[in-house]
Amino acid sequence: MLDIQIQVPGSLTDAAVVGFSRELQNLAVAERYVVDLSRVKHVEPFGMLVCASVLRRFIRIRKEAGGQFTAVGFTENSYAAHMGLYQAFGLPYGNKPGEASGSSRYIPLTCISVKDLKAQAGYSPVGEAVEREAQRLSRVLLQKTDGSRFSHISYALLEMMRNVVEHSFAPEIWCAAQCWPNKNCVEIAILDEGIGVKKSLQRNPANRCSTDQEALELALQAGVSGAPPKSEELQFREAYDDGWQNAGLGLFIVSKLCAEGGSFSIVSGNCSLSLSKSGTGASLADFAGTAVRMKLESVSDRDINTFIDRILPKGAKTGRSGLWPPRGA
Repeated sequence: MLDIQIQVPGSLTDAAVVGFSRELQNLAVAERYVVDLSRVKHVEPFGMLVCASVLRRFIRIRKEAGGQFTAVGFTENSYAAHMGLYQAFGLPYGNKPGEASGSSRYIPLTCISVKDLKAQAGYSPVGEAVEREAQRLSRVLLQKTDGSRFSHISYALLEMMRNVVEHSFAPEIWCAAQCWPNKNCVEIAILDEGIGVKKSLQRNPANRCSTDQEALELALQAGVSGAPPKSEELQFREAYDDGWQNAGLGLFIVSKLCAEGGSFSIVSGNCSLSLSKSGTGASLADFAGTAVRMKLESVSDRDINTFIDRILPKGAKTGRSGLWPPRGA
């Protein structure tokens, strides 16, 4: 039987890796596979995270079926190796995820254990540990601890990481980011391999969505949460008794923030949804879990509180966050 070649895209942009996710799942079953990385030139945080995840999933499934894997061309891109792309899907070359220093306005591919976050929280709400990690990553990325950009980036990281901890049932949070000061641009990517947006929303009977696209569109609306009704409070106690629930506003606020000052993409199941000032677009995907790409090119409001006050529907409750007090507090 001939080897099957897996050609990794030369440019790891969001569109390219979403297409790659579908191509992988359509490959025939074989005894041997060759992962060709020789064309990889341009890499972005979201593209690297998704590429590594879909390869990790594909390799695991095909190995369980008896397949064997080799890789070629991985010495061609030293930056991808430095960021941890290859080690992230099991290729023993370059840095391991999180190994690079991340001291030059970037966060390498990093895997954060949800179990470790809960252990760090101790008897405090896990949201506090998530917030500390979000602010730490923001400091690495921006090389500063204040200002409007720090406020917005910290908030975006906090909300997306909280979504993983509270709703995905995933054991790990994957993240990567890059800041380009000369372009006044920041890209952040957050990924999990949990139950996905549709299954998360369906935990709450009030949410009606039969497709992944419907689920993503619903998740980006204000006040939509995948948290189960309070009759299941004991089973999902953590989502209710620590005061950190965001009333279904995290994705809504972050997507609006990025669409207004850059772009926002979310991928889950068989759908990828993208938002920007020019509108919303959807495309087919094949992703087990949820991946989010947040790109900020400008910040119009002085801080995140100003932005939230401006976009929130009247009467909406923000819940609790260390980044801003609840309304009326």
